[in-house]
Amino acid sequence: GKAISWNRKAFEINLKREGACDSQAMRSVSSYYEYPLGKAIDEQKAFEWFRRAADLGDPDAMESLFNAYFFGEGVPEDKSKGRFWRQRRFERLNELAASGDPKALYDLGWAYDLGAGTEENDIKASRLYGEAGDNGYTDAYDSLARNYNSGDGVPLDESKANHFFKKALSWSIRASEAGDAEEISKVAKAYENGHGMRHDGRRALSLYKKAWKLGHISSGGIIGHIYEFGGPGVSKDKAEACKWYRLAGARSNWTHAALLASQCYDDGAGVKKKKKKAALIRLRHFDQAGSIDDFFFNLFLKDSKMSVQARKELQRILKAAGTYNGPIDGQLGSASRLALEAYIHRIE
Repeated sequence: GKAISWNRKAFEINLKREGACDSQAMRSVSSYYEYPLGKAIDEQKAFEWFRRAADLGDPDAMESLFNAYFFGEGVPEDKSKGRFWRQRRFERLNELAASGDPKALYDLGWAYDLGAGTEENDIKASRLYGEAGDNGYTDAYDSLARNYNSGDGVPLDESKANHFFKKALSWSIRASEAGDAEEISKVAKAYENGHGMRHDGRRALSLYKKAWKLGHISSGGIIGHIYEFGGPGVSKDKAEACKWYRLAGARSNWTHAALLASQCYDDGAGVKKKKKKAALIRLRHFDQAGSIDDFFFNLFLKDSKMSVQARKELQRILKAAGTYNGPIDGQLGSASRLALEAYIHRIE
């Protein structure tokens, strides 16, 4: 469709930019292979382009190399190499932040927040989020607001949290009025969660639909979620939820939305029960899924060919992520399923 056509056109433009040693263009080319539309994922090619961008000093590409080595995506798993690239990213962010780069200030705050390449330090993270916001990277105010909401690195203060949520939205509101789909979705999320805006599910739903029409594909799955669980001013509607899950799954490689759509057909919830159609949806997206989603679909389909080693590796990943505290035995029971669903929800 049009999305695939534009994705390919953007890829061709970025290939031309790459000739001028543009690390951002290289990262964009790698994303074409990592999150493609209308073609299979090619983790090895994505890795090659991320490596070229990282060699030019691109911090985001370095983080992608960490993930590639740490989880064996496109290269053999090598956790020591993964840690090397995360440490290199931390060093590079310090260099860029020293020159006042607002996104580097934000990313450095994130590194301190999560202990990525350094020791966790909520106080430093909050300070850097504030500096990044003051230097024009307004998304950083959202992270600072969340810290005031939780008391991480700053005193617990609901009024300050709301103040910074509003500051984070200032640019998004202006950009959304100009028709920026990404910023419209951010304003919708503020209404959905009541962060910096009144809690208004109907307004959130309206804005998510507007963002969807403008090409913000992930909004489709969020709309489905709102209809499934309801909210302020929005009644539960399983049929409408399934419709949006199907739309989101069909227009992207967002495998979790496709999974939810297949579950609708499996259960006959909001649609006529069609086990075969449910399986076809899962299989189509299983072919395009990344490594973590491969595990998810293997589990969901109860694929007997999934090796014990792969099952154990899944449990190790979930344990490291903090969603699983059971034994590493390769037995995927209800605890592993719940841990996996929690992990997928977190990374999305």
